[in-house]
Amino acid sequence: MRLKRRIERLRNAMILSYICHDGDLSNLEVLRISERLDEQLNNYIRYTRQRTLLVGRLISPLQATRPS
Repeated sequence: MRLKRRIERLRNAMILSYICHDGDLSNLEVLRISERLDEQLNNYIRYTRQRTLLVGRLISPLQATRPS
């Protein structure tokens, strides 16, 4: 999945930037990458919630038609 790879790349970039800036969490580059990572993580959460809801809707009608 491209979204997972994007998240991993941003995570690694943030760690590298953090190290390069002597562990300064208030560094603008570290913060910029962190914000981009947050956006992608939020996208991933929305995606997984939508899939869960969709699968739940598909399964429920099937369970209703099964004989007891």
